[in-house]
Amino acid sequence: MRYNIRLFSIFCLLIVLAACQTNPDKPQENNETGANLPSTDLDWVSLQASVEEQLQAREFGLAQITIERMVEAAGDVLGRWDYLRSALISLPYDISKPTVERISSLPVLRNNADQAYGMSKVFMHYKMYDEAIEWSSRAIDLEDRAKFYFWRARIYAINDNNDASESDFKKLIAREPDNLEYQVQYASLLQQKGDYAAAQQLLSEQEPSFWNGYKRIIFALQAEDMPLAESLYQELRNGSYDAAEADEYFQLGEVAYWLDKTEESIALLEQVGSGNNFFEARLLLARVLVQSQQPERALVILRQIQSASAEYAINAYLIESSIHQNEAQYDRASTVLNQALQLFKDDQQLLYARAMLAESQDDLASMEKDLMHILKLSPDNANAMNALGYSWANRSLRLQEAKQYIEKAYELDPKNAPIIDSMGWVYYRLGDLDKAEKYLRMAIELGPADAEIYLHIIEVLDVKGETGKAQEFRQKARELFPDRDF
Repeated sequence: MRYNIRLFSIFCLLIVLAACQTNPDKPQENNETGANLPSTDLDWVSLQASVEEQLQAREFGLAQITIERMVEAAGDVLGRWDYLRSALISLPYDISKPTVERISSLPVLRNNADQAYGMSKVFMHYKMYDEAIEWSSRAIDLEDRAKFYFWRARIYAINDNNDASESDFKKLIAREPDNLEYQVQYASLLQQKGDYAAAQQLLSEQEPSFWNGYKRIIFALQAEDMPLAESLYQELRNGSYDAAEADEYFQLGEVAYWLDKTEESIALLEQVGSGNNFFEARLLLARVLVQSQQPERALVILRQIQSASAEYAINAYLIESSIHQNEAQYDRASTVLNQALQLFKDDQQLLYARAMLAESQDDLASMEKDLMHILKLSPDNANAMNALGYSWANRSLRLQEAKQYIEKAYELDPKNAPIIDSMGWVYYRLGDLDKAEKYLRMAIELGPADAEIYLHIIEVLDVKGETGKAQEFRQKARELFPDRDF
C-alpha cells in the first residue's frame, strides 16, 4: 500500500522559540479605528494569555486576530517580536499568511540582524525555503556572524542547493577550523552529495571519540559500505566507554540492530538503565524483540512505556498495535489505538494508524473519518491526502476526487516515492497508461526498494502490451525481493 511516514533528514533544523521580553512603551493609537491600543506590560501579558488559550483550543481565526492586535502593540520592543514569531508559527500558513506578509515589510524586522534571522526561521517552519534563505542572507548582510552562515548552509542543504551550502560551510571552517559541529555538518553535506569517501575522510581526521565513530558508522551504512560499518562497529564495541554518561550502550545497540546483530543489540540495549536515551532504548529494545520473535517480552516493555510522557507513550501504543496486527489480532490492535486516542486525543500518528488498520479491514467509512479528521487538524498533511486518494483509487472508487487528493499531496511533497507511485496508479485506474508509466518510473527512481511500485509498473506495462519491458522489471523485482511473487 502507498502509505509512508517520511524520515527526517540528517539536517534536522530546530526552531527555537524565544521567550517574550516586555518593556514599557508609549501608548499607540490605531489610525484606522482611533481606538487606544494595548501598550503596557499588563496589557501585553493579557494578550499573550488570550492568544495562548485560543491556540490551545485550536481557534486559529481568533488567534490570528489577537496576533494582529499584538503586532500593532509590539512597536520596537524586540522581545515582543520574538514572542510574536513563536505565536505565528503555531498557526496554519493559510491563516497566518496575511500577518506574515505584512510584518515582512516592517523596518524593525528588516533592519535588525537577529530579527531577520528569526524571520528566516518562520519561513523555514513553513518550508518556504527561498524566503528563509532571503531572510538569512539579510541577517548576514546586516551582521557577518557565523551562526547566520551556519543556519543558511543548512537551509541550502535541505533545499538541495549543495554548492551554495558547501560554500557557506567552507567559510565557516576557514574561520573556525577546529569547530567539530561545522566539520560534522559539512561531512553530512558531502554524504548527501554522494561524496562518501570525502565525508569519511573528513571525520577520520577528527580527534577520535565515540560520537565520531558512531557518525562514521551512520555514513558507512548510508553509503551501503557494510564492511566499513562492521569494522567501525567493532572498534567502538571493543573500545572503552562510559554508558552512564554518554548513553553509548544505546547507540551501540542501535548500530548492532542496523547490522542485523539481534542478540548483541538486545544485550546492549538491556544495559541502558537510565540516561537521556532511556525511553528511546526501551522502544528500540521492544522493536528488536518483536523482530526476534519475542512479542510477549516486547509487550511487557511497551506497557511500561505507555505510562511515560506522550513523546514515548504514543510510540509504545503504535508498536503494540502493530504487534497485534502482525498476529492477525485486529480487534486487539483496534482496542489499543482506541485506548491511546482516549489519552492523546487528536494525535495524528494514532489517527493515521487507526485509519490504516480500518483500511486493511475494508472499513472505508472509519478510514475516511480518521483521515478527514487529520486533514481538518492539519490541512497540508500530504500522507493523509495520499492515503485517502490511494485507497479510493486502488478500489476504483471516486477516481476524480482521489486524483485531486493525490495531486495535492504530490504538490506538497514532490520527491516522495509512495506519493508519486499513487500518481501513477490513479492515472492507471483512469486509463491514462502513458502518464501512469511516467510516474511509476519516477517512483522507482526515488524508491527502488519498494516492491509495490514494481508490481504496479509491471501491471501497467502488461496492460500496454509491452511484455518485454514488463519482463525486465519483473526480473529486477525478483532479484530485489526474492520472497515476493512477481
